[in-house]
Amino acid sequence: MTSNTNPLRPLKDVDATERARMIHASAWLLPALLVIGAFAARIAGWVAGVLVVLGGAFFFYGVLYAGVIGGAAGFLGSLYGGSRQPVESQPAYSRARALARRGQHDDALKVLEGEVALDPGNPGPYLAAAAIAWEEMGDRELAASWYRRARGAERITDEIGAYLCVRLADIYETDGETRRAASELRRLIESYPGSRYVGHAGKRLQELKSEGGEVRREGQV
Repeated sequence: MTSNTNPLRPLKDVDATERARMIHASAWLLPALLVIGAFAARIAGWVAGVLVVLGGAFFFYGVLYAGVIGGAAGFLGSLYGGSRQPVESQPAYSRARALARRGQHDDALKVLEGEVALDPGNPGPYLAAAAIAWEEMGDRELAASWYRRARGAERITDEIGAYLCVRLADIYETDGETRRAASELRRLIESYPGSRYVGHAGKRLQELKSEGGEVRREGQV
């Protein structure tokens, strides 16, 4: 008996129905995939845009914070360019500032006193303590005492010396002690002639004189 099935029959005749079904399904599936792909690309674009915006915001905040001492600056500090604290940050300083922000000011200053005891020649702990006293506690006199103590540290650079003059002049002027403020400005001009603050210090000293403030020379503090 002769078989009706021809083993040599072309493949297209065997799977024509199945292929027709696949082509029919693809006619609907391909546009759907294109729509889904476009929507996914749009979502990815939105996500990327949000990440770029957030990244830019954090970068801007970091630059802004780094440009100002501890997030705040006084009048003369702003006048002189918002000088940043001229010492590197240390873990102890960060710990002290974290304590201060939680209102544990005494504990914060104790941490820094411990750093002073370990290395009294390092001006960093004095400056960090002064920043906490002024910015977190609102105690300018305590801040001034820390700045004055910093002058006794052995490793005072010209930059730090000039910075101390700026900070103390700012405190004294804020408290209405123009003579003491003028004394600090003179100290800066005479002791640190190469400082970038000198021009502003001279200008401010003349302004104090023109304002009629008591700015005659006194013994330096």
